[in-house]
Amino acid sequence: GHQPQYNARSGPTARNEGVLRIVPIAQLNPYQNRWTIKARITSKSEIRHWQNARGEGKVFNFDCIDEHKGEIRATGFNQAADKFHPMVQVGSVYTISKGNLKPARKQYNPLNCDYEISLEPNSVIEECLDDPSSKSIPSQLYKFRKIADVQSMEPGAMVDILGVLQSVSELVSLTRRDGSDTNKRSISLADNSGCSIEATLWGALGSNEGVQLEQAMLSPDPVFVACKALRITDFGGRSLGTISSSCFTINADVPEMEALRRWQAEGGCSSLTALSTGGGGGGGRSDQRCTLGMLKEDVRQQVSSGSPVYLNVCGSITYIRHENGVMYPACPNKVGERNCAKKMREEDRGNERSWFCERCNFDSPTCDWRYMLSITAADFSGHSWLTVFSEAGEQIFGMTALALHDLQESDPPAYDRAIQEANFKPFVFRLKVAEETYNDETRIKSTVSKADPINYAAESKLLLGFLRKLKNDEPVFTCGAA
Repeated sequence: GHQPQYNARSGPTARNEGVLRIVPIAQLNPYQNRWTIKARITSKSEIRHWQNARGEGKVFNFDCIDEHKGEIRATGFNQAADKFHPMVQVGSVYTISKGNLKPARKQYNPLNCDYEISLEPNSVIEECLDDPSSKSIPSQLYKFRKIADVQSMEPGAMVDILGVLQSVSELVSLTRRDGSDTNKRSISLADNSGCSIEATLWGALGSNEGVQLEQAMLSPDPVFVACKALRITDFGGRSLGTISSSCFTINADVPEMEALRRWQAEGGCSSLTALSTGGGGGGGRSDQRCTLGMLKEDVRQQVSSGSPVYLNVCGSITYIRHENGVMYPACPNKVGERNCAKKMREEDRGNERSWFCERCNFDSPTCDWRYMLSITAADFSGHSWLTVFSEAGEQIFGMTALALHDLQESDPPAYDRAIQEANFKPFVFRLKVAEETYNDETRIKSTVSKADPINYAAESKLLLGFLRKLKNDEPVFTCGAA
């Protein structure tokens, strides 16, 4: 039923008496004392809490569009955020009045409008229920650019993209520099400019819209996505990232869709130029795979250019070299923000065991045991030697290096069993492949940064995606994941 709207001064109110004089958004300016706009909400941010030298507070914003295709952003702080955030819903139409007009902050605001509305607690926002004229207000306004154009655009610029969804990665949790937690998810898009690009969905967009995109990928039919307000970054070549007002619409009703559908149906996605090269500071996307056989030639050619390649392979451990142990005594001394981690030398001090680091000139009664070992892994295409360090070692053996070392000293048969039990287990290995020069000899070294146990539900989704690619004559395995 009809819900009463609230006005800060008088509680529930009816609509203003008489006919409201609606002002087009494009005609708004700070010199008007009284104005009312009628607009559809196209995006709404979460409430964001902030803290600085002047105090703390909260803020949210929403973007809206009117029947003349004028767009404007409204921002509410503190009391206004608490009052209006639960009231406005994306897709609904409202009249908005009694806000302050201020110059738009273009570094944060992608809309084509010189002003934005600062909401006060006594601003009035009323939903237009059962209003036939609301149908003339569009649901979203796009200014699409081709993916190929992004290559020549400045990092930081905002762009709208219409593309064919190529892949959706798993949701990844991470910690920001300020210690707060967030998450992200990557998607890959392609369009009829013959290019593909990666976009990162941050925070709630990764967990909400990201799940919808992930579900859409389970369909055998191609998925077309209209993306509003993505920021261009130069991370890993050219890529895109979301801001709080970014929106994603699956199979949007836009005029440009027909040409994109035709291009996709004619096999357009089978030969693409990737603008996002990846590897700019982390691992490859979990939905792009290489085979161990490709490490021999395809990846070798890429690495010989001097830059490391980051990629993912699914394989089983076939051999663990352990004649000289699978761990080493690392120096626990702090060097700046990190532990030194260089190998320590055991010294005999009579009845006491002591460890010495030549790099730090540091003596310690204890050391920090860390994994360092070589394994061979195999898949259907071949096998390869891989080097494993701490985090990946813990994933492979299911215990810390210290725990395995204690087992080696206290119960050697149990230690041998732990080594054997790690053999023939399947993992998804995240690899960094790079050139290494030793004794004037250059060789390719593959280092495992993560060894994730197989998630069979996620792996099944990935295989469905591979089948879709095969059906469209697209490459399934790629070396150098984005």
